[in-house]
Amino acid sequence: MKCFLSAIAVGLLITVGAMPHVRAANAQASPTGQPQAGKSFSIEYREPRYLGIYQRVKTRKVLEEFAEFISPLRLDHELKLQFDDDDAGSSDADICSDASPNSYYDPEKFLVHICYNWLAMLENEASVQFYKDAKDFVYWSPRVAGGQTNPPTPGLMPGFTRGEVIVGGTISNVLHEMGHAIRANLDLPRLGREEDTADQIAGFLMLQFGKDVALPTVKGTINAWHHLNAVRKGKVSIAYEADVHSLSLQRGLNFLCLAYGSPHSADFKGLADRWLSDERKENCTSEYATVRRAFNMTIMPHVDSTKLEKVRTMRILNPEDLK
Repeated sequence: MKCFLSAIAVGLLITVGAMPHVRAANAQASPTGQPQAGKSFSIEYREPRYLGIYQRVKTRKVLEEFAEFISPLRLDHELKLQFDDDDAGSSDADICSDASPNSYYDPEKFLVHICYNWLAMLENEASVQFYKDAKDFVYWSPRVAGGQTNPPTPGLMPGFTRGEVIVGGTISNVLHEMGHAIRANLDLPRLGREEDTADQIAGFLMLQFGKDVALPTVKGTINAWHHLNAVRKGKVSIAYEADVHSLSLQRGLNFLCLAYGSPHSADFKGLADRWLSDERKENCTSEYATVRRAFNMTIMPHVDSTKLEKVRTMRILNPEDLK
């Protein structure tokens, strides 16, 4: 299912053509309880029109790190992770050719598409300061008395950094698409909308690596969705309301509520006090508990616990990543 302006995950999926495939084997529990080789992940680097972005993520070895991050998960089918471009020379030119940033998961091919234009939006728009002074920035928040009448300000939000927006916005985007892939690949049941389920999986995964990863990732997600709401000047069309996704800013605040309801609640209190109503804040603990229970019942049985503990010790972000 195509994810229009899909939400923004740990590891940045990239695909480039001229390099050999890299395979990261998953661990799979055998009938005896011993780990055995499971399905693998296929990754590929394709040099895109966005050459500068391609060179940075390739040098950072983001895709290799992401393959290691998801290696504890046993899947029923090989999953291909791919970054796409909208250049005319690509066989998938129509996939990422929308004017708006775009990513999606193809369940028929077991293929995760992350478009370079999403990263370009984060780097060239959402993380750029569009205001002279913080007092001139217009937030759209339920905390604004009587509702907000002025259009929201696009770009970098006061108190947020460029690195947080780029890294956090990318991490949540990739994890959202991986949420689709995990649910479909394992044929997991769900109650509720597919897109909300993918966001919940992404949000839960974002919170499993402590404050140093969770806080900048959630902040980057909020900023990205506030920016995309601002691009629309806060206007909501009938088509937008009828979309399979929740509204942009609503998605960002759903990630925040999940974080505020998690064991890291204190780290997100300032953000929650600014963005969430008192009524919503009261529900965040139960929202997180519901997602955690669903995750433990449906996805954790497919995870190798030994490999998972190793992955938890990975350094997900380097100091220079947030600069």
